[in-house]
Amino acid sequence: LAASELSASKGLLQYTWLFRDLDRRYIAELTRGGHVYAYRVGQKLDGVMVLRPHRYHAQDLDISFVAGSNKALAAFRDFITVTAHERGTENISGMAASDEMARALKSLGLKPHERINQVLVYQYPI
Repeated sequence: LAASELSASKGLLQYTWLFRDLDRRYIAELTRGGHVYAYRVGQKLDGVMVLRPHRYHAQDLDISFVAGSNKALAAFRDFITVTAHERGTENISGMAASDEMARALKSLGLKPHERINQVLVYQYPI
């Protein structure tokens, strides 16, 4: 499910302008925090989403990752709609490194930002 996005992002997962290596510890941290959502068909994993409160605006939401079948994406869209309404969310954000994730975000109802078309990520070695 995640191959194209993880390849395009060089293994980084974004969270509102913070980019971290997606390793086992980080996945465990996200899971313990209740931010990883899975959609299953029987025993088969059919979709995954990482959804959490926006880092700067706690009532808003940030989608760090989403992938899955059309059925999974529709279920995630419904879940986000209910969650956003309950939280009083005004904005939902997400960044995509791959075309696949960009399509998934669009299927959830997100639209490209009017002023930001491409983002380059730099790292300062410490």
